[in-house]
Amino acid sequence: GPYCRNAGPAAPLLVTNSSAVTVLFNSTSHRSGRGLLLSYATSQHPEGIWMGASLDPPALAVCFSVYCPAGCKDIDGDIWGNPSQGYRDTSVLCKAAVHAGVIADELGGQVTLSREKGITLYESAFANGLHSKRWARGSWGPWLHPAPGPCGDALEVAAFNASSWWHEVDALGQDRAWAAEQAALGAAGHSWAAEPGSEGAWLELDLGTRRNVTG
Repeated sequence: GPYCRNAGPAAPLLVTNSSAVTVLFNSTSHRSGRGLLLSYATSQHPEGIWMGASLDPPALAVCFSVYCPAGCKDIDGDIWGNPSQGYRDTSVLCKAAVHAGVIADELGGQVTLSREKGITLYESAFANGLHSKRWARGSWGPWLHPAPGPCGDALEVAAFNASSWWHEVDALGQDRAWAAEQAALGAAGHSWAAEPGSEGAWLELDLGTRRNVTG
């Protein structure tokens, strides 16, 4: 049925168990050029998956979070702005998140956005294989800045490994090993240290599974 801004059909929600859905979109005449906004949810991501070509500020909360699927780097649409300046509300959301380094294109992931006052000039930038465009247009509208979700919790490390570690005997004659495991954020006392005089030292953290590292 027809959709016009916030007014939708009596039953706007379509639920399906199929793995594929085709949407045929017929646009009437328009002036804003904002395009199509499409989002959906799955049992794995009930909070919603964002595939929109643009965003409409009046329908936007002050801060919200969505899930972006993998492969957003190649979707149609331009990015306006860059990570340091934020993004215009006409930017392609998930593609801009890849540009900002918030998510990896190969994995996708959660994206948190805030609505803030815009700027008059957005410089172009190249990051993560994507170009954004230079854009200047008065002080028009708010801007959206993709940002990672809560990062206060440290990732759990399954195992530590290192090229070497320092075995020290302190002034009291006590043996102390600056082992790789001491690199854990929650480890008490000293940290890891390579054997004195070693070159090309390295520390390896095994996260146990494929994870996103944001800091």
